[in-house]
Amino acid sequence: MTNLLDDLRNSPDVMIHQVDLPTDRALVVRLSRDARKQASFLDDRVLGRHVEGGWAEWAQLEPLSQSIAAATPGFIFHIGHCGSTLISRLVEGAADCHVLREPVGLRTFASALVDDGDGATIWPHARIEKRLKLFLNLICKPGPTIIKATSFCSTLIDAVEPVKSAKAIFCYVEPRRHFAAMLGGANNWIDLRTHGAVRLRRLRQLCGARIGALSDLSPGELAAMSWATDAACMTSPMDNDEQGRILPVDFDAFLAAPDENLAGIINHFGYRADAARISAMLAGPVMRRYSKDARFEYTPQLRAELLAEYEIVHAGEIDKGVDWLRTKAREHAPIASALDRFGGGI
Repeated sequence: MTNLLDDLRNSPDVMIHQVDLPTDRALVVRLSRDARKQASFLDDRVLGRHVEGGWAEWAQLEPLSQSIAAATPGFIFHIGHCGSTLISRLVEGAADCHVLREPVGLRTFASALVDDGDGATIWPHARIEKRLKLFLNLICKPGPTIIKATSFCSTLIDAVEPVKSAKAIFCYVEPRRHFAAMLGGANNWIDLRTHGAVRLRRLRQLCGARIGALSDLSPGELAAMSWATDAACMTSPMDNDEQGRILPVDFDAFLAAPDENLAGIINHFGYRADAARISAMLAGPVMRRYSKDARFEYTPQLRAELLAEYEIVHAGEIDKGVDWLRTKAREHAPIASALDRFGGGI
């Protein structure tokens, strides 16, 4: 463990993986940059017998941050299953940066902030913010870094520094397309159920109302609630975004003009958008494979075909989701604002 802590300050291969609030500890692991680059999820799926790691007290980690420059990563936020992983891989290949995809520790901080909103966290807000700064300092090395957050982590966007001053993009698709994607894939449905509770609690906080019970929602309504939460987290920050730090990215619009849109995203993050590198990435295998698992073919054309099929198969539940959104938008301003900004006129 001593060697890990010694290397945590300087080695790009050593990072904080997970944090544990009750015990005030963090799991430190040695994971090569290549392994991080290949991973679609920096969660427990990257751990194995070959990964060196151990738990350290936060008190041991605090001094390490004093000799490290404050991290200033960019962020990719999204509503889930809307092309954010693909965009993260394209940006990483076309720009001089590295991308951390869905670090599990960030989920813990996002959940802690939702707990904080309910007065149910064991860490006060100031400690969450302080620990998050340290966490980012010790995972964002070396060089320019972009973090692709898990979808329900959008609550971080305006809650704590340094996230609320960072450059970010928000990937989304219009509600009907999102509902079709979530209802059509078995793993997507698992995502809805797994993170439904934290999303509903966050939506209640945004709206200042109970909204409803999770157990009462049909599959289409659950997809609608999830879309509403992740989109509503972005509306107020974007309404007050005088510096233009948050760039909305409609994934369907992105696919219609990928060269132009990828260049715009790279420029937004402050990196050089080289036309030749962009063209090479868009012509390469990344655009022809499922970004979360490159073993599977998944082209934009196949995506369109599958979504068209899902929209037919799940038409009834999609309509239920649209009705739920419209009803709740009439009752709650944050949902109405999200629908106005990202709903595509449903």
